[in-house]
Amino acid sequence: MSINKWIVHTLSGELKVGGQYEPQRPVLSVVNGITQYDPDYDVVVVPEGTSPRLHRWSGGVRVDKTAAETLAWDAAQPRLIDNRVFLDRFTDPEYDGFLTLAATDLKIRRLRDTLLASSTVDLNSPRLIAGLAYLKSKGVPTIWATSAAADSRLATLRGLA
Repeated sequence: MSINKWIVHTLSGELKVGGQYEPQRPVLSVVNGITQYDPDYDVVVVPEGTSPRLHRWSGGVRVDKTAAETLAWDAAQPRLIDNRVFLDRFTDPEYDGFLTLAATDLKIRRLRDTLLASSTVDLNSPRLIAGLAYLKSKGVPTIWATSAAADSRLATLRGLA
């Protein structure tokens, strides 16, 4: 049987990093050669098959996460796609409207420039979500006829529909 050690956040019970190697707790500082580790984290040995997505650590034992905890964990994870793949999700009329708005709106221009400059797009990024929400606020009725139509298309752009 292999050793399965993980770094666990002691307050939340969230498993942070680990597996079949010797994980190191986060370092707060090194003073005169003495390493001070973050006391909010500890190294624990967990049963085989433990997954940070499905389990947390509580009272020295592995506990199954609830469905809501698993959904929250999933939502916090980066979902990276190539920026060209993301931009290709816009229809031609949507992209034209996006560019038209970017010509006169600094926030939309920054969203466009960020998307073009990045090699990947994190579909769960709070910045992207806020940028798309702002685009929606300015894009009805310019890009989308209704708010419901915008919601549907933005969900598709983020790969949620």
